[in-house]
Amino acid sequence: MFTISKELDTRDLKPPQPVLRTLRAMHDLETGQVLKLTTTEANAVRNMESLCRETGLVLMQYMDWDGEYTFFIRKHHRRIDMATSEHATDNAASEIDPADWQRPCAHFD
Repeated sequence: MFTISKELDTRDLKPPQPVLRTLRAMHDLETGQVLKLTTTEANAVRNMESLCRETGLVLMQYMDWDGEYTFFIRKHHRRIDMATSEHATDNAASEIDPADWQRPCAHFD
């Protein structure tokens, strides 16, 4: 089990708003914290998997309840640089025990 650090509701928002708001919310979180995202965007699974792959976030789990998606995303050891849309390795956090590391975008049903 994990603790949810922040919740974000993007139901009824059109692309790219759910992705952009997720990026902004993740920027405010510390390494290891978890965001709960709720959205109704039709391509949400594909978009969140891509976002995680590109930014180093960890898609821990997602659920689809009749077109309403709930995602649990953990901030990984790479931080997001909002100014350049690039990511950088945080040297202090990169010394994570490999046993605690999960492959970015892994999800568990």
